[in-house]
Amino acid sequence: MRHWRRRQDGFSEVWPEIQEQLPGDIVGNPHISHPSKAAEVAEYFNTKAYTVNALGTFGDSGRNSLIGPGIENLDCSASKTLYTSDRVQTLFRGEAFNVFNHTNFGNPVSNVSSSAFGRINSLNGSSAPRVLQLALRLEF
Repeated sequence: MRHWRRRQDGFSEVWPEIQEQLPGDIVGNPHISHPSKAAEVAEYFNTKAYTVNALGTFGDSGRNSLIGPGIENLDCSASKTLYTSDRVQTLFRGEAFNVFNHTNFGNPVSNVSSSAFGRINSLNGSSAPRVLQLALRLEF
């Protein structure tokens, strides 16, 4: 969302307190290859490819020019119903969440003037460790 305000002379300007959060000017290739996960977390994109834009202007980096790390998650379940008699049945259920135990990182800091610019500081809210659960239910 862009925050504008109307000046006395009829022109619009960007709010000064929002100015530093606007995307910067792009001066290089923001995409880099990462030799390890630790390097990816420390610098998710090439931070030297961006500079702070001039005061009162928008940067020239395009919308969605950077894409976050995304989410990889697989949940599985299996169940079996055993009929022990006409009136009694047993239900066995097994569930596994985040089967491959993949860590889902949050988005990198995208504020050009921040000291943590380009660094991933958090995990995605849905990033939970592998969870296995078993259930046995007797119905009569």
